[in-house]
Amino acid sequence: MEIPPIPIVFYLIQALVHAKTSVGRGWDQMFESIFSVRRLLRLVRSGDSRRFGLELEADGEAIIAQIAADAALRLVPMAAFITAKVKRKDCVAYNAYPENIVLRAVANYVSRRFRVVATSRDRIIRGVIEAMFDQTPIYVIRRDLASFYETVPLEPVRNRLLYDTAIPRSVRHYLREFYEHHCGVNIIGLPRGVGLTTVLVELAMQPFDEAIRAIPGVYRYFRYSDDMLILTYKDPGEVKERVDAALKKLPGMAFNKAKSDEYAFAGDTTSPPDPLRPSTANFDFLGYRFTAEQRINRDRPRKIWVSIADKKTRLMKTRVYLSLKTFLKDGDGNMLIDRLRVLTGNYRINRRGVNFIRRSRYIYAGIYYNYWRCGEYINGIHCPAAPESLRDVDRFLHGHMKTHGGKFRVAISGLPLPQRRRLDGLSFERGFEGRRMVRVPFQRFSKLKAIWRNA
Repeated sequence: MEIPPIPIVFYLIQALVHAKTSVGRGWDQMFESIFSVRRLLRLVRSGDSRRFGLELEADGEAIIAQIAADAALRLVPMAAFITAKVKRKDCVAYNAYPENIVLRAVANYVSRRFRVVATSRDRIIRGVIEAMFDQTPIYVIRRDLASFYETVPLEPVRNRLLYDTAIPRSVRHYLREFYEHHCGVNIIGLPRGVGLTTVLVELAMQPFDEAIRAIPGVYRYFRYSDDMLILTYKDPGEVKERVDAALKKLPGMAFNKAKSDEYAFAGDTTSPPDPLRPSTANFDFLGYRFTAEQRINRDRPRKIWVSIADKKTRLMKTRVYLSLKTFLKDGDGNMLIDRLRVLTGNYRINRRGVNFIRRSRYIYAGIYYNYWRCGEYINGIHCPAAPESLRDVDRFLHGHMKTHGGKFRVAISGLPLPQRRRLDGLSFERGFEGRRMVRVPFQRFSKLKAIWRNA
């Protein structure tokens, strides 16, 4: 008796069952909705309860479940946002929690789907230092993209996202809503202040970044938002022309001429060295100043000195002055002390807002952690040291507090002795060297920093 052939569907079912058994949890995630409760719970951030007036510790899962249900039905609106000036730039903010969670989910999906990787500032700084060790002539091209978010081209990314049928319809719905409410019929410009914008901008810049890396002679290229740094072995003239040509393919974008420059680290190896040629050269990038030897030594890496950029030390002085000026108005000695403690010290921010978030608990920031790569690099080894510029900031701080006849000194002299002693002990340099930690409640911390928002 002949055995009838087994339908091919049977084999397909068997294969699918085997795949699910093998992959297990990965299978469930593959077909899990972008707006599932489990995925949205991962997007809850520390501070959400305070910011949105919610009890996420107690009701988090119920709140997220409702958002997930509404998001899946495309009921979360994208039209209710506010616009405010931050550092003279228009920034957008959504005050309702559902909109924020949905935007985070869409940004997370797009970044994973298109492999948009945001490089950290610290990783870029490490890369710049390592590149400067090279024992060959180096030319550094510094560029800054003017009005970056306002001029980034929307096409072809917008069409790519809205008409790609591989992207879930729910995601395309919210992307369409986002573009319609914030961009309309414009061909350039994305709103500042929204996390999704950062992902869309990086996606739009991918072809440009690839074009720069492909230029002959370019061996290292760094871009952090609108700040660019190109390191090349070749004379920068030809490289600059190709960089300009690549930018022309992004209609509307232009370089900020005031922040564009070139630097040469190409000293020869002749002996003795030319006495008329500077022994070092420097440039600023991402808040640091990089100083390196001009002269090339074939026996060892370049010696490099990393310090804080002048622009950042001026910002520190501005914030000191604003703190003292605010004290003149409100007379609150404790607020003055805490503001200056935050400026001169270091602090950690609790990233775990509610108990179902699982990620690194703290991030560290402050005068040391923001500039911990400062110091001298000899033979490629980091020798940490407090930047000398911090002494200048200390002189600025205590000079304003103690100058005879000064308006701040008169006001501070009226404080109780314990408070005056605490002010006397504050130091940017010692805060860096000793990694002094400051503990301030979150709500008070936000109030302390509010006066520096536009500084």
